[in-house]
Amino acid sequence: MEPREFLELAEQLSRNTRNEASLRSCVSRSYYALFNLMAAFIDENVEPLSKTANDHVNVYRYYNNCGVDYVQIVVEGWQQFLFH
Repeated sequence: MEPREFLELAEQLSRNTRNEASLRSCVSRSYYALFNLMAAFIDENVEPLSKTANDHVNVYRYYNNCGVDYVQIVVEGWQQFLFH
């Protein structure tokens, strides 16, 4: 799935506020939208990812230690993704 598809599903699930499972799934889908977007940036611009569960830790470590310039690029991309 593409990041936008995860986010669209999260938005749909968020409308069902009476159902805890929907709200939990909304949070999970939102996470995967952001994770896939950030992982794709690393995979395409920095180095290939392993495509394993370790990528969650690797993506976190990369952004946690990358420096301000890279974070600003990703944040700008995330804002464009959300608002365009």
